[in-house]
Amino acid sequence: MDQRIYTRITQGLQRDRHLSAWTRIAKGGRLFADIARAKLMLRNCTRVGPGTRVDGRVFVENLGQIILGSELCVRAGSLPVELMTGNGGKIEIGDRVWLNFGCVVAARASVKIGTGVMIGQHCIISDVEVPERVLVADATDDARPITIGDNAWLAGRVTVMPGVTIGENAVITAGSIVATDIPAHVVAGGNPARVIR
Repeated sequence: MDQRIYTRITQGLQRDRHLSAWTRIAKGGRLFADIARAKLMLRNCTRVGPGTRVDGRVFVENLGQIILGSELCVRAGSLPVELMTGNGGKIEIGDRVWLNFGCVVAARASVKIGTGVMIGQHCIISDVEVPERVLVADATDDARPITIGDNAWLAGRVTVMPGVTIGENAVITAGSIVATDIPAHVVAGGNPARVIR
């Protein structure tokens, strides 16, 4: 068993010691089910880090590279999460990232998501204007790389446009369309997103 999984189990048992034995057993069963589901749902990814969990469905179309860090948590119970790369495209997702239901991450060139990033429901992160176009071999769309820094938080229904960099620890408010770079350590929002504070 991977040391990180063992550590998580130990921490979980310590944290939940006030719960009944049956509740702790049920939580442990869900954890192992999520880890097993991740192995099935993410089998077409190039690399999947240890401790990755999936609750729900993930659609993977990998014509390039999809590299997932350790302890990725996908919560897709209501709607699936979609990960798509075209020929030569690359998605890199760091450790301890949270992806919520209905998210789409698409790369014809490059999408890089840092460590500890939280992505809310229905977010779209695509290096081309229409995410599905990354799969079209002869498409002429201009792909521009996207980078999201460590510990950033994208609330629900955020759209990150091609070519954008979001700095570390930045917070993007719900429903925003991010069309230009957002610096680190700020709160930004709107259409187009701009720094609020």
